[in-house]
Amino acid sequence: MKKTDFFLKDGVFVQNDKYILKALCEEDKANYLKLYQENSIVAKASSKMSNVDYEEFAEYVWEKLPEDDAIYISVFLKTDNSYVGNITMQNLSSETPEIGMDVLLKYRRNGIAYETIPMFAKRVLELRAVEYFMVRIYSDNESS
Repeated sequence: MKKTDFFLKDGVFVQNDKYILKALCEEDKANYLKLYQENSIVAKASSKMSNVDYEEFAEYVWEKLPEDDAIYISVFLKTDNSYVGNITMQNLSSETPEIGMDVLLKYRRNGIAYETIPMFAKRVLELRAVEYFMVRIYSDNESS
């Protein structure tokens, strides 16, 4: 299955009355890189990097995303189209793909992952067979 096969013509992956999940695109870049800085292991080390070094690294990460064996899904609130986070599914051809979600700090502890991960998984299961999903959860995420 090609990456593009996961999405409808307008880039939407799935939506409900609260959330729109759609393909990560150029318009999401600033939000995604902010999310990446807040959530990644690199973020914890980025305080030791100069702004120039981190910006160069972030640009490198952004440019490499299309090469990954993964789909990147931007998550938006339907009420005001606010970007709240990203769901990633890696190992696309595997029967046990890995999924993970990162949520911007200001939207955490609002049940967003709790509501959108099952929505995401259900849509994937409509598109292809999956034995089970491996889920990535950070060790410091106490609520998960």
